[in-house]
Amino acid sequence: MKQIIIPLIIVINNISFAQTQDNFEDGNFNLNPPWAGNISDWTITDGQLQLNASTAGVSYLSTISSSMEETTWEFWLKMDFNPSGSNYVKVYLVSDQQDLSQPLNGYFVLIGNTEDEISLYVQQGSEAIKIIDGIDDRVDMDPVTSKIKVTRDKIGN
Repeated sequence: MKQIIIPLIIVINNISFAQTQDNFEDGNFNLNPPWAGNISDWTITDGQLQLNASTAGVSYLSTISSSMEETTWEFWLKMDFNPSGSNYVKVYLVSDQQDLSQPLNGYFVLIGNTEDEISLYVQQGSEAIKIIDGIDDRVDMDPVTSKIKVTRDKIGN
């Protein structure tokens, strides 16, 4: 099975001038903003980022953003499969490392897993701790289509 790690697709910062946004309409990973990671595992088709990995494993893209406080992260995703404990999506909102396949400190949204839910996690090194437990069986379907929005206020809520 394939473990998919998708980067932050769209980040909108409501307060500060530091914001990152990418709708992938330019068809590349090099500009506005530049992305790093497993570039060859991804493609852009009709303005949508799509996983195109040839083997099972972890695939990721990441970009630099200084947005953290008073921030809103929004993204849309579609999975053409019913997620499972070994075939799911992680969307990192923030990380202290650009390489998302290694131990890091950050936050991510997990879509799928054994409870078929959408949940928020904090990761410290290699340990992930669920901080918002999603509704079980929310994504127990094929395909899965969802728009997800996460907000963080200036005191960290």
